[in-house]
Amino acid sequence: MNYVMEQSQYQRELSKNQYRDFIKYIDDNYDEMYGNKISYTVRKDGDNFIVTLAQNSVIDFEDIFK
Repeated sequence: MNYVMEQSQYQRELSKNQYRDFIKYIDDNYDEMYGNKISYTVRKDGDNFIVTLAQNSVIDFEDIFK
């Protein structure tokens, strides 16, 4: 897997509704996120949110939005 593809699995542009779903997932799985020291950053871009998960082997956007 090349670097750009690898990085894209950790960063997504989310709509307001997708961002709500993301936050709900974080709230519902707080113990797992905290226990595995998984962090994320959020940047607002117009009406969307750019969310970046810290690189980890525990969770990715596929898990969050399945």
